[in-house]
Amino acid sequence: MPGKSPLGYNGEMDEPSGKDKFDQFVHDLGHSGLVASLDETIRAFHERPRDQDNSQDDRTNLGGWLIGQNVLTYWQFTKLCNGQWRDFFLDEYKLLDHLAVGEAHSYYLAEKTEKGGRVALRITPRARSKTPYKTEYVVVAEFA
Repeated sequence: MPGKSPLGYNGEMDEPSGKDKFDQFVHDLGHSGLVASLDETIRAFHERPRDQDNSQDDRTNLGGWLIGQNVLTYWQFTKLCNGQWRDFFLDEYKLLDHLAVGEAHSYYLAEKTEKGGRVALRITPRARSKTPYKTEYVVVAEFA
């Protein structure tokens, strides 16, 4: 057969099934540190009231439910769906959203993990940082 290797591999990966995507999302959510107790979060999700349009237990429904419960932001959900579960925290801040990219910096909406106040952070990429082993940032705005 043209285009297939002798072992039958045609160079394309099979798209993961919905269950595989859900399991990977839950795994990444657990590693992200964004939920206090993964087991309790998943139990509450499965015990939620369901309507006919929202009866499946897939990652989209879990993500939508977590966003509705103010546990995740849409940006965090999107990152987790793409397998990116690291870098949601920077010292005392939890990153909530990516706001903009400047010439030498990126700007993020963040929340203080202890007191919950929101701030805008200007983050210098490690490649441009004076200390490449540590991410440099500055609080550029505080919100009430």
